[in-house]
Amino acid sequence: TIAVQRADLEDDLTASLRARMEAELPKQYERARAAAARGLRRHGEQVAADSLPETCPYTLDQIVGQWLPGDQHSV
Repeated sequence: TIAVQRADLEDDLTASLRARMEAELPKQYERARAAAARGLRRHGEQVAADSLPETCPYTLDQIVGQWLPGDQHSV
C-alpha cells in the first residue's frame, strides 16, 4: 500500500538521498508520465493520456509524506 511504501522510504531517506531524489523528480515523473500515457492509449483512453500534467504536480514532501491527492488537511 502507499502507507507501507512511504514508511519504508522514510526509513531509508537520508539527506543526500533526498537531495538526489529532488533533483531526479522531473526526469522520473516524465518517465512515469510517458508509461502511464502509453497504458491509457493502449486502452483507448486518449483524452486521459493527453490530460496528464506535463510536469509533476506534487512536491517531494507530498510524495513521501502523509498527503494524498484531494486531502486538504495534511501536507
